[in-house]
Amino acid sequence: MNHETLRLWIKAAETAEAPSARAEADKVAEIAALRRQVRELELELLRGFRYSTTCITRLVQCASPSASGRRRSVGLSGLIT
Repeated sequence: MNHETLRLWIKAAETAEAPSARAEADKVAEIAALRRQVRELELELLRGFRYSTTCITRLVQCASPSASGRRRSVGLSGLIT
């Protein structure tokens, strides 16, 4: 075994490692992108939940008798925030 043979073995080992390192980096990047998407979807759901809760609260307030004993009449525009 000479110096050139060792050098070729080392080069072959480095070449063999490179694709797996690239694949690992790709996997990490994909996981990070998926986590960002999940966060965005969670925020979107939370915004929708808050909007729904606000609408329901306003509908209940409109259906409840006021202090004068009469129900308030509010159009749909009153529900839009």
